[in-house]
Amino acid sequence: MGRSWQLTLGNERGSALLIGLCLIAIMTLLGAALFEMSTIEVVLAQGDVFDTQAFYCAEAALARAYEDVKSNPAMRGELAALGPSA
Repeated sequence: MGRSWQLTLGNERGSALLIGLCLIAIMTLLGAALFEMSTIEVVLAQGDVFDTQAFYCAEAALARAYEDVKSNPAMRGELAALGPSA
């Protein structure tokens, strides 16, 4: 029984291959996870860009409407007739 134990411990030729394959599998999984995270970040960043563009478009439309009302005396009179809520 002692001899078979020594043969088992001395025969480690395939262990480097097994460890190498495990490391490659782990690194592949990490790479795939990082790739997935980066694609999600791109989608989120695009959403932020669209939100910012919508905000600036609404702000520009509001400024344009304000200038139109300010420059048109007839419009100011109509707004004044509506009451203080306008």
